[in-house]
Amino acid sequence: MRRLSRAGARARALPRALAVSASASALLLASPPARAAETFDAFTLSSLVNQNVNVMVANQRLLRAQEIVGFDGWYFGFASRGAPASYRMSDGSTLDGGVARAFLVAGGRMANLFMDLSVYAGIQVDHASASDFPNVMSPAGSSEGKGEKVVGFFSEAIFHGGVSMQGVSLSGGVLAQTMRFDADPAGRFVPYGYPDDQDRNFRPGTPALVRARQGEQQAQWSYFVNLDSDRGYALGALFSQVEEVTERGQSQVDSALAAVRALAQPRDLLSSLSSQALGYPGLGLNRYAPGVDYYGDRFKELQKAVRDVRPIPPTRSAAIYEVPLVWDRILGSPVSTRFVPQISPEPLFRLADVSASFQADIFEVGARATVFRRADGYTGASDLYAGVHVTDPKEKKGISVNASYSFNNPDSATFLPMPNAHVLGIGFMLGLPEALPPPVPIARDPLEQAKEADR
Repeated sequence: MRRLSRAGARARALPRALAVSASASALLLASPPARAAETFDAFTLSSLVNQNVNVMVANQRLLRAQEIVGFDGWYFGFASRGAPASYRMSDGSTLDGGVARAFLVAGGRMANLFMDLSVYAGIQVDHASASDFPNVMSPAGSSEGKGEKVVGFFSEAIFHGGVSMQGVSLSGGVLAQTMRFDADPAGRFVPYGYPDDQDRNFRPGTPALVRARQGEQQAQWSYFVNLDSDRGYALGALFSQVEEVTERGQSQVDSALAAVRALAQPRDLLSSLSSQALGYPGLGLNRYAPGVDYYGDRFKELQKAVRDVRPIPPTRSAAIYEVPLVWDRILGSPVSTRFVPQISPEPLFRLADVSASFQADIFEVGARATVFRRADGYTGASDLYAGVHVTDPKEKKGISVNASYSFNNPDSATFLPMPNAHVLGIGFMLGLPEALPPPVPIARDPLEQAKEADR
């Protein structure tokens, strides 16, 4: 009986969550972003940093865009994004500030060297740190006169390269990531910059366990490989160090197949079926290792464990398998949708979203509403995007500028998947617009660009 009542409550929550996410997009321009409702500690932040599985999806998008439009040349771009956040300090206080993340991308493609062979390579460097908000250039606590309380964050670099022929691309890459969290053993942040031999910033009698802090962690290496076709087929795998926590609270970090993502979306075949565009439906497969908490199911439990000074909760005992159903450009419209059921270890509805993007000359706007399951309940997410693309369709090169807003987005390609976070972002790009990680998954459609070039 209890199980039935829970199922009914979840069913009733679905339309409510979707309505909330759609309303958030509509109301953004009429109200300033509120502060994030969550207070973070070292354990919750490190768990978010480790959810880097979207790196291969961003690489797939870049490969397909280069192939479809026949890009030949170099690109360079940067982006900055920030969100409000609060930090739990070891002295019992809460530090209000934000999270800032900056991206720098560069690379290029040399097309048709011989026998239709093309080669490409690129690099992405990004850094996230505790900041003020909305001034993401200042350290956390500066607005309160506490700029010395800066907590460490993470930096990463992605190096990738590959070859392509006849629209089929094979690429590989390596991701190096370092983290620094100045925190006590319970995960509460320690004020930055105090001498090790003094108790500055601590009340007299503060236990040594509280004053102790964790230093910089060694670099974590991840590797990914992507096989992609401009006709609509993609397969990617990510190998990374994944932490698994047992029921007894024992933690173990091992190298593992962190994630696999595949998608079959035969764009050429579907375009030729009818004179009236059908759009591009597709079917995929996602797999996440037991230690990968993609949707933030453990987030609340981690918060409570740190707050109550208890052992951190265990990770899942089995991998997650999903079968995404996608439909882009439905019936030739600018609307796209995605439905993601989880089939193992427990069949359930995981995510659904509806997005739309509109292009007129050099301008583009888009929005997305999402509902997804996190832990035992459903929640909503929303995204807004606006861009200006001054691009020569024949040369496939130009200048792009964009601005974006996201709320509660579980994706990690462009920001940390912070629950209930309001993320504001700007971006600038020289060369290929798709080379910059998209502010939201509503970027320019590469196939439409190719059609423009042929006109």
